[in-house]
Amino acid sequence: MIVLQARLFILLYYRPFTAFARIIDEGSWIFGAAMVLIVSRLSQYAFAQVYRGVGAALPGIFATVIGLAVLFVPACILVVTLIEATGSFSVVLRRDYGPLLTCSLIAWAAAGLPIALIFLTLSAGSSAPVILVSLWCLQIALFAGAMSCAVMALFGTSAGRSVLVVVLGLGILAMSTFLLAVLGPVTSLLGSPFVLYFLYQAFRGELGDIGASFRSRGNFRRQLEAAALNVHDADPHYQLGLIYQQRRQYTQAVEEFKRAIAIDPTEADAHFQLGRIAREQSRLDEAMAYLTATLRLDDKHSFSEIWREIGAVHLQAGRVEEARQYLTKFVGRREYDPEGLYLLGETLLKLSQDTQAAEMFSRAVEAVRMLPPYRRSQMRKWSKLAEAELRKLPK
Repeated sequence: MIVLQARLFILLYYRPFTAFARIIDEGSWIFGAAMVLIVSRLSQYAFAQVYRGVGAALPGIFATVIGLAVLFVPACILVVTLIEATGSFSVVLRRDYGPLLTCSLIAWAAAGLPIALIFLTLSAGSSAPVILVSLWCLQIALFAGAMSCAVMALFGTSAGRSVLVVVLGLGILAMSTFLLAVLGPVTSLLGSPFVLYFLYQAFRGELGDIGASFRSRGNFRRQLEAAALNVHDADPHYQLGLIYQQRRQYTQAVEEFKRAIAIDPTEADAHFQLGRIAREQSRLDEAMAYLTATLRLDDKHSFSEIWREIGAVHLQAGRVEEARQYLTKFVGRREYDPEGLYLLGETLLKLSQDTQAAEMFSRAVEAVRMLPPYRRSQMRKWSKLAEAELRKLPK
């Protein structure tokens, strides 16, 4: 167990995304807290050698762990629920708090270790205080970069949104720490046994759910891998592929989807996902082959999205007339799909049918406005693109 955790810790330094994908399933928060303890003690000793008395003023293990557990992790989850359609805050907190806290502890220790080692090489009194500030800022930057990979792996967000989540989480942590320092005498009342007992009684159900989140994700992954040992069952490979796809580990996702097809060539879902991944990676001939196979198996697959995906491949390849045929078919079946409406508008624009294109763009904007809030944030991209195209068209 310790050997595995140590390997994952070292893996962070040269393959952070892969490391966090495994830490989510196999990481131990106890190991993370232990590493924070070791790095904190090492940092305090190293800083004290260079700047007399400064080491004692650095935050220790308890301040760090409490800051990450009580402020930073919930703040990141809150931001994710606001910008991504991942579910309500309470649901995501119960489901993902444990894995994200484990990632945060290990990332903090991994970011702090090289900084502490740098200070060990400096002689006492030989460094200007500006170096202390610079290295502290470097540690925060390393932590933010690592946590951006963790957020991408856990929630499947884009790189830009992952950075935004971590930056806002750190901002909330900083503001909260400042307020706690200003309101110190008042917040000390929270340490009262009566207050702590009341909080435990009020939230013990949620605490139990959060505790289960430390175990459930890894157990689910292990159960799928065990089920995948059955050479006649394609579904576990497909489910593992979806997990990898959500985490943007496309190489592993493609491998699992291909294994599912090897077991069951009629597995339309695996063909469809392989086609989508190939299209995103601009492997258009391969994408067309997988999507055409899906269409042969089920022309209404994924609520007829197969027609939209094939149309998008034709559009990306410059086959505009073919794209129009497939996208028109899709919009006829799903007339309120923002992505399909936008893509059909783009296609009509390339065919110099500006009036019809403007109609599709307007319908795409209206379709997004009609969506419920959790879906609207997910589809807002197509509304913005459609509005940009409408501004370019002559009135």
